[in-house]
Amino acid sequence: MFSTKIERSCCGEISVMQFLMEEFEIVAYGIFTEDAIRVDYRPGIRARWEYAAQTFIDDAWKTYAQASRKTGVTVYNGNIFRLDGVERTNGCLSLMLSDTDFRSAIGTGTSGFVAAFPRVQRANPFSLSVALVTADGRIVLEKRHRIDSRRRKYHVIAGFMEREFDASDGRPNPFDALKREVREELALSIEDPVYATGLVRAIYGSELCFYSRLSISFNDLLEIKENGETDCEIDTLEEVEDSPSAVASFLAGHTGDFVPSGRACLLLYGREAYGAKWYEDAMKSSPA
Repeated sequence: MFSTKIERSCCGEISVMQFLMEEFEIVAYGIFTEDAIRVDYRPGIRARWEYAAQTFIDDAWKTYAQASRKTGVTVYNGNIFRLDGVERTNGCLSLMLSDTDFRSAIGTGTSGFVAAFPRVQRANPFSLSVALVTADGRIVLEKRHRIDSRRRKYHVIAGFMEREFDASDGRPNPFDALKREVREELALSIEDPVYATGLVRAIYGSELCFYSRLSISFNDLLEIKENGETDCEIDTLEEVEDSPSAVASFLAGHTGDFVPSGRACLLLYGREAYGAKWYEDAMKSSPA
């Protein structure tokens, strides 16, 4: 079931609803410019867990770090943001953020933690993802060969908002953080308009989705990445045609190896690019 109520304002168009999916739910959708995303950050505020829950988190982190090392993935306990809440006000999204870390995100972001501590809050780390559409009509995907219980083969460009880099003046800006992430992963400085398309929630955290139409081709992007300085997190860049049928086919064929919030990011882009009917049909065909 979905909401058909649409609110229009100078800040864009939004309908807040909750699609209860197998792995994610879309909490809000719309088209939001930078001034339509408001952030209320409370530094120094963070969730605390009782002894049993904290022990579970610590054990899960140790297991995850050991498994990651075996696959050649280096992990560290980075300082990131927690999404405490979201409100819809006059067609804008207001995000309430506080502090958390990657260890807590790993430890609480599993079905095992939920089953063991059903009434205990999770870390709910806040991350960002973007559907980048090139000038020759390709949507950029990242493909990783080193995968584990959290990393799947395919994703759009994505990453956490990090307190070390994204709150230097005490005022986190998701748009600036997204551009930093793209710069780190692709060596690309985005100069084209960027729009937020909605908020997604999964068991492992919450993600604000975006899209941007680039003024360069996919081959140009490959060359920029090849010749630039990146964080080397992405093994391969791939692409899918920017068309209703191609995106629907890709989503249908990759339910098991596409990061859930990445699937949601493509769905939200498709809602803007291909229309509400395409979006509704694609949502109905997603695993429930």
